[in-house]
Amino acid sequence: MNHMEQISARQFMILVVLFTVGTTILITPSGLAAEAKQDAWITVLLGMAEGALLLFLYMSLSMRFPRLTLVEICLELLGKRLGTIAAVWFASFGFIAAATVIWGVSNFVTTELLVETPLKAVNLLFGAIVVIGVRVGIETLGRSAELAFPIVLALFVVLVVFISPQIDFDNIRPVLETGIKPHLKASLSYTSFSNLPLIVFLMIFPSSLAADPGKAKKAFWNAALVGGASMTLIVLLDILVLGADITAQTTYVSFLLAGKIRVFDFLQRFEAIVAGIWLTGMFYKTCIYFYSSVYGLAQTFKLNFRPLVLPIGLVLIAATHHIYPSIVYAHTWDELTWVPYTIMHGLVMPLVLLLIAAWRKRR
Repeated sequence: MNHMEQISARQFMILVVLFTVGTTILITPSGLAAEAKQDAWITVLLGMAEGALLLFLYMSLSMRFPRLTLVEICLELLGKRLGTIAAVWFASFGFIAAATVIWGVSNFVTTELLVETPLKAVNLLFGAIVVIGVRVGIETLGRSAELAFPIVLALFVVLVVFISPQIDFDNIRPVLETGIKPHLKASLSYTSFSNLPLIVFLMIFPSSLAADPGKAKKAFWNAALVGGASMTLIVLLDILVLGADITAQTTYVSFLLAGKIRVFDFLQRFEAIVAGIWLTGMFYKTCIYFYSSVYGLAQTFKLNFRPLVLPIGLVLIAATHHIYPSIVYAHTWDELTWVPYTIMHGLVMPLVLLLIAAWRKRR
């Protein structure tokens, strides 16, 4: 039997914020600008609206079973056989997503920071840190996030303040030049990275509900709002300073943005600020993904959680070496596979569960 750890509503909110900005702050602006050009910031606002609908769906499902995680809800509503299949299918989502994030971190580090370091070495090191983080439990992760968040927030404020003098408002004109169609496609891509993956927090949400359900629900909404606002601001800065074309053509565009900062002609190389924000967010994002996978399997098969972390973690690190054969394959996966993959887990699955719950209640 697994004892459910408890975290405060504040810790839960911080984890959601770090999870949201983990991938999106560095990589997502490029894809948005490629589709929506200088109106990419409008796409983020549209994505926030889509995220609000998804969050309402998650809340509706979770509050029907406030003491159950998503895996336990599957077992409760679908029965032992179908519930087990659904639970393992969901756990595989967290595992695969964690592997892709670790690969993304390794690719960034070996491309931009430590160019002579082998990719597998960074995979092994970062993967080991994630396994240790998940092994200590969600309570410890929540407390550490509470300590790290003020530093991340301060770095973000420094980035915004120091890059502001280079803003050129001509870069976002004309507004809505591309029409509405590119925004619909780009917002779906944005939602697949920032909002749909929030389904994994239904494995943690009951931990924060135990102390104060009202504060926990409010924390979830506030976190989504803060994450969306942060993304809107960073996409705006990328376009206002670099322009839509450079933003669209650069993979790690926010890293390039920080390199543009010059203070008194001697303070330079502010790329470490963006790297610090991004790597911190990626650590917690990977931990949440991996935690949801291992904890989900533990609940499905009624096993102890912590003894599973190390063996599954070793499989995760090994899988990370082979998850993407090349950078071209990674881009193809993100464009063609990731969106429907997250829709199945983040929209179809909770919607089906909610409909079944409503049908059973009516009966």
